Amino acid sequence: MNEEEIMGMVWKCSLCGFCPKDIECPAFDDDARWESSYARGKVAIVHGMIKNPHLNFQESDLAKERLFSCTGCGHCLYICPSGVNVPDIINAGKKVLVDAGNYPEPHSNIIENIKEQFQDSCRPKKPRWFSSINRDLESSHQTRRKLKS
Repeated sequence: MNEEEIMGMVWKCSLCGFCPKDIECPAFDDDARWESSYARGKVAIVHGMIKNPHLNFQESDLAKERLFSCTGCGHCLYICPSGVNVPDIINAGKKVLVDAGNYPEPHSNIIENIKEQFQDSCRPKKPRWFSSINRDLESSHQTRRKLKS
């Protein structure tokens, strides 16, 4: 998804406040009750990162904490009267954070694996063990053909 598509989704948000709260959203921070705990607050963070990169929101600990707290359950998309695809917007924000090297420490192994597997294209590289299994299967098929004939 490109920046224009994401910003189109961001501008659909009418700031109505119907965003899931409390038990409806696993990422909602009941103790803080800050705007960034709501889906619309997370959308605002992504807007700031994309439209104003010079303000360095992509290096913010708050942006990292709020965006990576999202589980991607999609309840906010389901409940939004404007049909804003909040999970896609948040995922775009997570990508901005990852590109800036600002992500939770436990994610570093996952991110390195993704970078290694998808370094040249959207298709993952075949695992090292794939060629040996493929070779064994081919050998097994050839043996079966010989036995049948």
